[in-house]
Amino acid sequence: MTEARRIRAKAQQLRDHLQEQQDKLDAQLAISGTDDPIRRVTGQSALERAMQSTNDMIRSLDRVLHEHDSPPLITTVSGFSRVHAVRASA
Repeated sequence: MTEARRIRAKAQQLRDHLQEQQDKLDAQLAISGTDDPIRRVTGQSALERAMQSTNDMIRSLDRVLHEHDSPPLITTVSGFSRVHAVRASA
């Protein structure tokens, strides 16, 4: 799972970089008095869509890491044990 943690950290760095770029772009657009044509048509800039996709990936990785780190639930009935996978709540 160390690979998943490494990927998550890289995804967070990417999201932070995308946010920085979006902030710079917004400032440039404000100075020039123009707007983002993609945002005008779709409601989101390409960078905002990339950040949303990156956030989705981070949430998915968080669920995987949580499930991996959670101990399994074991129930015993009449002397028989059964292991249940513990699912993270969405």
